[in-house]
Amino acid sequence: MPSGRHLQFPPENSGRELHARGSNPSPVISLRNIRDDVESIATEAKALGLKYAGCAWIQHSGDFDEKTCREAIAVFNRAGEALAKHGLKFFYHTHGYEFQPHGQGTLFDLLMTETNPKFVNYEMDIF
Repeated sequence: MPSGRHLQFPPENSGRELHARGSNPSPVISLRNIRDDVESIATEAKALGLKYAGCAWIQHSGDFDEKTCREAIAVFNRAGEALAKHGLKFFYHTHGYEFQPHGQGTLFDLLMTETNPKFVNYEMDIF
């Protein structure tokens, strides 16, 4: 996530500078950080004047599986609710490994049906 720690200005100034240049960033944060430190993420995102914070990768080894998917679902729902309390929206950016077969559909279908649409948004690349 861009922050005052990585830019030459404090977060409040960095946010102003980004917005003054027409930038409306949506930071992508690791699943681990979202799981373990969502309050700090919310504080920093608010200081930067951001509206969204999200995750673009669910750590997995081998094929993406139901257990890993369900763990991510729990993190996404908790993070989305926590960020919403700060006026922020949480998103998940898909990559393709989520489309492993599962039941009558895919693991992406499981993500969509088990995450709370009030707190979890999705971002997809369209080519």
